[in-house]
Formats: sequence, structure tokens, C-alpha cells
Amino acid sequence: MFPQARRCVTKKPTSRDGIISILRLFSVLHMKLLIYSG
Repeated sequence: MFPQARRCVTKKPTSRDGIISILRLFSVLHMKLLIYSG
């Protein structure tokens, strides 16, 4: 899906921050989808 983001996450020694940012992004997208669909 996001090869660039994945690359950054793999390069970073602190992968936890990358995972948290991705989870945050997905949660925002999920909320937007719920609002638009509902």
C-alpha cells in the first residue's frame, strides 16, 4: 500500500513510533469512512 512509509519504518531503529503513526493514520481514515458512509 505505502512502500515509502514501509521503507521509513524499516529504516528507523524505533519502529514503535512508526507503528503508532500508522495506527493513528488508519484510525483517522476509519472514522472518515464511517462518517461518509453513515
